Amino acid sequence: MPTVTEERKIALLARQYRHENPHLGPGKMFRLLRAGESASSPGAKGALHLDDSSTIAGIEYFPESAYFQDRARWRAGDGDVLVTSTPVNPEFEAYFQKRLGLGRPRWLRVQGAQTLRLAEACWVSRETRERLVSLLEKGRFRAFHPYMGSFHAWALAALLARAAHRPLDVIAPSPQLARRVNDKNWFSLLVRRLLGTRATPRSFKVFSDRTLVSVVRHGLGGCKALVVKVPNSAGGKGNLVFDAAELGQGGGRQLREYLRRRLEPLHWDGSSPLQVSCWEDKVLGSPSVQLWIPPLESGLPVQVDGLFEQVLLAGRGEFLGSMPARLAPGLRRRLVRPSVLLARLLQQLGYVGRCSFDLLLTGDAMASSRIEFIECNGRWGGTSGPMHLVDRLFGRDGRPVYATHHYVAPELACMRFAEIARAFEPELYDAASGTGWLILLTASGLPIGHLDFLALGKSSDEAKERAYRIVPRRLHSLADDREAA
Repeated sequence: MPTVTEERKIALLARQYRHENPHLGPGKMFRLLRAGESASSPGAKGALHLDDSSTIAGIEYFPESAYFQDRARWRAGDGDVLVTSTPVNPEFEAYFQKRLGLGRPRWLRVQGAQTLRLAEACWVSRETRERLVSLLEKGRFRAFHPYMGSFHAWALAALLARAAHRPLDVIAPSPQLARRVNDKNWFSLLVRRLLGTRATPRSFKVFSDRTLVSVVRHGLGGCKALVVKVPNSAGGKGNLVFDAAELGQGGGRQLREYLRRRLEPLHWDGSSPLQVSCWEDKVLGSPSVQLWIPPLESGLPVQVDGLFEQVLLAGRGEFLGSMPARLAPGLRRRLVRPSVLLARLLQQLGYVGRCSFDLLLTGDAMASSRIEFIECNGRWGGTSGPMHLVDRLFGRDGRPVYATHHYVAPELACMRFAEIARAFEPELYDAASGTGWLILLTASGLPIGHLDFLALGKSSDEAKERAYRIVPRRLHSLADDREAA
């Protein structure tokens, strides 16, 4: 728990932020909405689950973005309503119900919707709108649990509440606060104001290519490499890493043209700022601290749900998966304490729901490592979602060792979910018997070559071996056998 001095500092900073940003709360537009008792636990029953990721920068350029909607199933169970615009895969749903025992949510599909703008489509579609209003009127759900607290999610909740004449809990921060915490520039400043300048990597907020040239040339001296980030991207997909040596050639105009070409994959049009930071070269680990933040008025403390080690694509920082972290008790305390302070500050600003912080451990040894906060994930994600699913299966106190993998391979595009399930039948985890070690997490990404899964193990090494070597190798062989037949 924070000390009295720390609580005073947090309260003072919270007042300053509310003064500087008077519209951080939901506002009058959403007066029928609230964050009440249902937001005090991540497993609230009778909730509407909907994963609309359309406000993540650049999400429309990644073909796998459509299948992210399946991830809402990781949270949904008996008494819940689940909405997607992707087709419901009956074999995938049967697997979740029968093999994993994760309940029978009411699954609605928005017909003919724009895939990404799911929250908006739920209201535009007359059939979906009328069904959701009717279910809310009848009390079939009393909370809305979105992927993140975007304006589109809150607007849908407000429209449903007004049409049904029923209050509705939204388990998410306000749109204004959600936008800020998911902005790497804003979060870096928050960390520095609370924890000090050494708690984040050196970074600059860049508004134009001319400023970018200036920062590259003069602002990050001594860095062997630097990274340019889209501040509100996710999963490391908005990152570009540059070797400092390649940026030291030619004049300002040449460098500006070079940077413009290199930045093309980010689809940056200059309308929003970038973040430029030193790319650390002595990284010992990339931990992620998973938290649950209840409403301030509930009087409940911030809950630390786990520490995880992220598996990142070398040289780019793109997310591939995660596993519970193996860290010495002293290092765990060093990670948890500042994370709780940050989460407590966010709670005082009105934050509610799932949140996680990505960090770096840098230096020559773990015991003396420097802890640097990289970003805040003010939403559900590729680590928190599987963690919640595992806790539903095993209980938080019985959480096993496991490793997740966001597997991408062209050969998956020729497979069906049922085919993969049959091929791995002996290895599939069965909740009733407790046997097996493989849990398949998604289905709709297969046509575009993506599959999320997790592997259990007696040790981290075994779980990682299964997730990153055994399962991919078996999937590749399955594709070869299919082609040969």
